[in-house]
Amino acid sequence: MTGEIPAPADLPGGLFFGPPEAMPDEESLVAEIPASIRSKQKLLRVLAEQLQFPAYFGYNWDALEECLRDLSWLPAGNVQIHHRDLPLPPGSPDRQTYLQILHAVTACWNEPGSRAML
Repeated sequence: MTGEIPAPADLPGGLFFGPPEAMPDEESLVAEIPASIRSKQKLLRVLAEQLQFPAYFGYNWDALEECLRDLSWLPAGNVQIHHRDLPLPPGSPDRQTYLQILHAVTACWNEPGSRAML
């Protein structure tokens, strides 16, 4: 993963910054990411559990991006990932990689005719 994360104003419309209650959607699958996650492995475990990743999930960044782009095992509908705070240490390469993955996957899912990842 390379490149810089754009400023929030430049992010695709599917990335939502705000409190979860500001965007209710009864048909979305909601993954709740708790506050204070500081390790990559804990974040990957929480995402795998919340989004019901298949058993073959490899618990690495490439596997995360692949699973977030697929989601075929989930029922039809939008997917929301609610972060209680921004996981991983500020300025860390892992945080940058995670944000890049969310940015890329959100852009992919928010193309016309596909499910939305919010």
